[in-house]
Parts: sequence; C-alpha cells; structure tokens
Amino acid sequence: MQIDIVIDGEKKTFVTDIVPMRAKMRFLNVRKQEEALLEQGLITAEKQIEFTYELADILATTIYKEKFTVDQLIDGVTDDYFNNKLAEAIFGEMEEQEGNESGK
Repeated sequence: MQIDIVIDGEKKTFVTDIVPMRAKMRFLNVRKQEEALLEQGLITAEKQIEFTYELADILATTIYKEKFTVDQLIDGVTDDYFNNKLAEAIFGEMEEQEGNESGK
C-alpha cells in the first residue's frame, strides 16, 4: 500500500508492506464512539475534529509507522483522498478512481 502526500510543496510517496490488524481495531473503536454519540444526537464539530485526528493517526502511526506526521497528512491530502486511503487500508485494496490523487 502506498500514499502520496504533499509536504513542503513536494509530493512524497510512502509505502508500507503490511497493514496491521490493530489498524482495523482502532478504526472500529472510533466508529463505535461516533455511533454512540450520533444515536444520542450529541455529535459536535469538536468531536468530529477529534475523530478525524484519530483516524489520521491510524494512518500515520499504526500503518505508516510515523514516516510522516498527522499534521503533514491532514495538510497534504484532500478529504476524498484521505477517506479513500483510509478505506483501502482498513477494508482492503480499492480500484483506482479518477480524481484519487493527493489533490495538491
């Protein structure tokens, strides 16, 4: 699996050979927390930001072993690209879609 991130104006590619099962477990834990708040109607913008950082941390630390920071990831990719790469990592290989570039 690979991810392209724009860091300091330069597109950088990072590769990992394995996505540990811990990544899926962390993802499901975030989803569980999010679903509980949604059921109660208590999902705030602050919580959405917290969940986004947690999901970005899964990619940056659990999957790519801190080859880049969470902030570099958030600043260097588009929302759609981030969501696609997270889904690819958690649920398996996804087909390339047009517009699936880092977007920067």
